[in-house]
Amino acid sequence: MPGLETTWTCGWPAARVRAGGDGRSALAVIGECGAEWQLRNALPVVQAKDWRALTRWPGSYLVVARIGGTLAVIGDLAGQHPVFFRTDAAGTWWATAASALAALDGAPVDVTALAAHLAFGQPDVLATRSLFRDVRRVPGGHLLLIGRDGAAVQRYEPVRYPPADLRQQARVVRAALTEAVAARIDERPISADRRAAHQRGSRGAGLHHARLPGCSARHGGRGNVRRRAPA
Repeated sequence: MPGLETTWTCGWPAARVRAGGDGRSALAVIGECGAEWQLRNALPVVQAKDWRALTRWPGSYLVVARIGGTLAVIGDLAGQHPVFFRTDAAGTWWATAASALAALDGAPVDVTALAAHLAFGQPDVLATRSLFRDVRRVPGGHLLLIGRDGAAVQRYEPVRYPPADLRQQARVVRAALTEAVAARIDERPISADRRAAHQRGSRGAGLHHARLPGCSARHGGRGNVRRRAPA
């Protein structure tokens, strides 16, 4: 990727990988990101090291940003683009799949972490552990910062948010949801019927989340919103 020659992707469509740089700084966004003009004007944000601002665009995506000798790798809050890393004598390696890093030297499975994953099925239960020994996970709301002094995990999302009025913020949530859905529209069918969606391999939103396919239909998606009595 331009400006990030030591970073590469595998299996991602070209339209989902956008990168650019000016020599001093570089930025890559991988995944479903609804930003357009924001990306074209994002290098000053990278140079200011305002990492959180790079995560505020609609969609679900991975951010890789470089300014001088500092590299920031930021996954999304939902965990669709996790970040894992390990450090050895050669430096720091990172990836969005723990298995890729474990394969570097055949790192064994972390049995305790695997048991917790099978019991609870939630990635945050593992905190900074992955399913492999010596491979660490970057928790949600944190980023991986790699510099001349090594690698560190830093929080960028606040622990607590100021109180908000529900009625006022409902419009903010509605706008954010609409933008996020619009960023992910493609030719696949969507459905609010979980069983029908599962049978066709489409995206199921659940009976109580019919608003998602409704938003998609307004943006040109092929919606299939149906109510079905419980079996």
